[in-house]
Amino acid sequence: MKVRALWHNNRQRSEIREETMAPGTGQLLVRSRYSMISTGTERLVAKGLVPEALHALMRVPGMAGQFTFPVKYGYSVVGEVVGGPPELLNKMVHLMHPHQDICVALPEMVHVLEPGTDPLSATLISNMETIINALWDSEVREDDKVLVCGFGNIGGLLAKTLKDEVGARVYVAEKHAVRLQTALEMGFRPFRGEDRFDIAYNTTASGEGLQECLDALVHEGHVIDLSWYGTNPVNLYLGHRFHYGRLKIISSQVSHIPGKMMDKWDLKSRKRWAEQLISKMDFSELMSNPVPFNDIPAFFDKLRHQDAVLDDCIYSIAY
Repeated sequence: MKVRALWHNNRQRSEIREETMAPGTGQLLVRSRYSMISTGTERLVAKGLVPEALHALMRVPGMAGQFTFPVKYGYSVVGEVVGGPPELLNKMVHLMHPHQDICVALPEMVHVLEPGTDPLSATLISNMETIINALWDSEVREDDKVLVCGFGNIGGLLAKTLKDEVGARVYVAEKHAVRLQTALEMGFRPFRGEDRFDIAYNTTASGEGLQECLDALVHEGHVIDLSWYGTNPVNLYLGHRFHYGRLKIISSQVSHIPGKMMDKWDLKSRKRWAEQLISKMDFSELMSNPVPFNDIPAFFDKLRHQDAVLDDCIYSIAY
């Protein structure tokens, strides 16, 4: 069977390769409909900035090659089951897999979507799981005054969830004018610099963003850092308010359920809740038109440049 997949050949070039695959007994064939591009993480992968110490931890189902190149990477696909057990045929599923037009997976690797779940929105399930962990890690409450620094795919999802589901008072800090305008049109307040916040969330993958969050906290406030920096160093100035203000920096990451939630939640139940949240909220204002699969190598050529800022918040691929 011939399939087509996105590969990063080196730090400068990506391409779509044709591969031959032979599904094993009991495996599913999933014809991809859409996949989501996690622009922050995938930029670091495409530029070869995954720390060597994290190579094993960063591997995802279906990944091929190595982070030292060439590598096939990606992790949020929605498609239709076109081969496999009869009870799953024609079902729409979400799975962790690189960008590929036909995926091979074991049944336990897929999450069957509820009827009526929009397949494009469902590509956000993995990122919504990240948001859920951030809510748990921050212990945010209704009417808390919060700052979201960065309004990309994670920041946009987070801000909307905080506003619509939690009822927090959400302010947004975003340097890119088009993204900031999107945030304002969605009803978020702009960060002016003099405000102080109970909680700040950094999604910028930059030390500057993390510093801005720290400087904006009230006494004993805390920052939830959702960014992943790869091999990029982070410089912070902690000599002013960090110790005197008893401030906290808390890492939030999606791979594990926070220890304090393990008695009530597991990965499957968190994914079901993520789908429910995705289904009840409208994220169309955050999403660009999907990029055609054939155009994806050129998209990643643009993404590699640190000075190339993408206007829209969330990007996906259409197959």
